[in-house]
Amino acid sequence: IRDRLRLPSQENRVRVEIFNGSSMGIRELWLDTEVPAPPERGDLYLLAVGIDFFEGLPPDRHLEYASADARTFASSFGGNARSRFKKVHTKVLADGTDSLPTRANIIEALRFLSPAKAEDTVVLFLASHGISDAAGNYLFVPRDAAGPDIYAALEGDRLEPPSLIAWHVFFDALRNSAGRRLLLVDTCQAQKIEGTLDFHSLAKRSAASAFALMAASKGDELSQEYALGGHGLFTYGLLTGLEGRSDVDGDAAITLDELFGWTRRFVVENRNPLVGEQTPQLLAPSILRSMTLR
Repeated sequence: IRDRLRLPSQENRVRVEIFNGSSMGIRELWLDTEVPAPPERGDLYLLAVGIDFFEGLPPDRHLEYASADARTFASSFGGNARSRFKKVHTKVLADGTDSLPTRANIIEALRFLSPAKAEDTVVLFLASHGISDAAGNYLFVPRDAAGPDIYAALEGDRLEPPSLIAWHVFFDALRNSAGRRLLLVDTCQAQKIEGTLDFHSLAKRSAASAFALMAASKGDELSQEYALGGHGLFTYGLLTGLEGRSDVDGDAAITLDELFGWTRRFVVENRNPLVGEQTPQLLAPSILRSMTLR
């Protein structure tokens, strides 16, 4: 293995995952090198998807800020990160752009993350409707989702309706990318479409795949919009945190733990109590909690 892998440090933990579609086998081993390699500044790969308009749903099921969330998050995160990373690669799929967030376009865009190497950072941001079917499987709603597919999934009549995107599509894309990986999910919009995001279902699979997962709310909570900021409440917290508000120790670097801590406090303090509770969630291996995002 040493002859076929480029080991980035003197001590390296190598993780091997084998997935057959229903179960995963994992093996970890430690490899060391005689001469420690100098630290290498990696690239950032950032893919943001945001959807307001849904072709198969009535207007009262459309969203207000998901597209703006994706565009602004990519611009803010990518811009603020340029001094931290060697190169920033950004791709946005949102209403009002040349790349509309249809199912086919989203699945194709996930290939954008695959060139990432061990020293790189991969961030996938999703803002749209998100539901869980009767079995607890997470389903993402793209722009061209068919209304009958959504209702069939919620009622448990159909496994992985063809116009929706199942959780494993995003997880496979992250598993097939190297480096430090982060999935941000702002898709629980249950006040406009029945069904909720089952965070525990996502969390269990992200833990097995060793990437970080941050979600806007618990599975039984609504993800609120924040008209004052023109964004989803969760996304607005992320944006202000990335601008520097989350740098609690004043070292000019923002870690995942710092960003989550700030975002959680912002959401809890600014949520509308008439709508209900909203509590952002983070699941991440300890080594990823300290990764620097800006």
